[in-house]
Amino acid sequence: MAQTDFAPQGISVRDDEAGDPPGISAFGTAPDVRGPEEMARAAHRAEARMLADLEADLSERERGQAEAAAAKETARLMGMQLVRGIQKRSGMTLEELSRRSGVAVGTISRLATGSRDTGPALWTLIALSEAGDVPLSVTLPQG
Repeated sequence: MAQTDFAPQGISVRDDEAGDPPGISAFGTAPDVRGPEEMARAAHRAEARMLADLEADLSERERGQAEAAAAKETARLMGMQLVRGIQKRSGMTLEELSRRSGVAVGTISRLATGSRDTGPALWTLIALSEAGDVPLSVTLPQG
């Protein structure tokens, strides 16, 4: 096996004699080939380590502000997905969905495109799902 090290960058290129293509890794090892579930678990562990590092550096107030901002962004993104799903599954135009739900066209549009700073109120989601005759359900990932 031929190996070339570039120590300052911490990168090595391996060319296995068995005919495998060369692998590049920042840690000098062959690339890690894992399935999607393993990759998701590894990403979750890395995220948890980064959050722990951040928490050590942040004051209580800064942590609260960061958590509030993350919750707000999560609500906005989930609301966007839910509103788009309701509109798509119902097959209705914005105008029809607005007329049946009592929610303004502009509000539905801003929710569906993520243009609002916050997610929709629960009553808005309920009104849209009932108007579109689409059951409202949210599955939260287990972590």
